Amino acid sequence: MISSGRISRRVGELGSRISDVYRDIDTPLVMVVILKGATVFAADLLRSLSIPAELEFVRAASYGSGTSSTGHVQIAHMVDGPLIGRHVLLVEDIVDSGRTVASIFSRFRRLKPASLRLAALLDRRAPEAQKNKRHGALRRRRASKLQARRAQAESGRLGGVQRPA
Repeated sequence: MISSGRISRRVGELGSRISDVYRDIDTPLVMVVILKGATVFAADLLRSLSIPAELEFVRAASYGSGTSSTGHVQIAHMVDGPLIGRHVLLVEDIVDSGRTVASIFSRFRRLKPASLRLAALLDRRAPEAQKNKRHGALRRRRASKLQARRAQAESGRLGGVQRPA
């Protein structure tokens, strides 16, 4: 069990860090709360911010009627307003497998926000899964760079130098 004092300190730390990150934005931060679990955490986090923020809500479920994840994420409600060019912060209380957050991130990226980040009170994913996620992102970046180099080579330009004919 985590003490209320420890939770309060963590919320305060996150609020300070979020306020620092978004200090210079022109519009209020859009906090998208993943219902229902993150509601109390989001309210506490909102009160700890020193910047303007708006609340939106999304309802997602990966548990069905049970207590273990089915692996399939259903999103029952999306935000009401446009997010194009807005700074969006997803707020989740506990990240278990990461599937729900990944699914929501994927859908929100299509809405073209200026930035999209996550604030979570507790991340329960196994350390190995977190490590694999970082390595997977690194592999995708390397593959993307390799594809770009191949495309440049095929077009006759490599590294900004024209290939001799």
